[in-house]
Amino acid sequence: MKNIFALLLLSASLTLILTSCQPDEIKYPDALIGTWTITKSERMGILSDGSVDKFEDIENAGTLDIFEATPPAETFKEFVFNYTNFQGDKVTLNSLIYTDEDKRRVSFSKVLCGSPFECDIVWTVEENKKNKQVWSTYGNEEAFFYPNDRYDPTDDDLHLKWRITLEK
Repeated sequence: MKNIFALLLLSASLTLILTSCQPDEIKYPDALIGTWTITKSERMGILSDGSVDKFEDIENAGTLDIFEATPPAETFKEFVFNYTNFQGDKVTLNSLIYTDEDKRRVSFSKVLCGSPFECDIVWTVEENKKNKQVWSTYGNEEAFFYPNDRYDPTDDDLHLKWRITLEK
């Protein structure tokens, strides 16, 4: 009887250790599952002198629903992003979401086109809390997400930044 109890205790301990050692790229997407409200959307131009020209600053701009992928996957989840901009234009994006291992980048997979390359919206995680996330994405005056000169932006007069605040 003592051996069975000891074996059960060892088994439970081992299971706990293994599940707590999941890599962050598996834990972080799981922590994002649920409905998030886009409580704030800010879009701005950042000029070469460092000044900022904010052209969008709205509250309650939509929702982001993140849920288990079909079929289930460890590093990918599915999402539906419903967004209304300052002009009242509505956008709905539905695809897969994935994160990097450092929980610093979140990507909406293939939402700009069908190709597996240069079609993701990549967000930089500025704030990562259980019930609040702040994400930003960047571009230049020609293209928001994948400007042609993204590897050498030194000649741009204007950079674009879109920051969203998400709350559960």
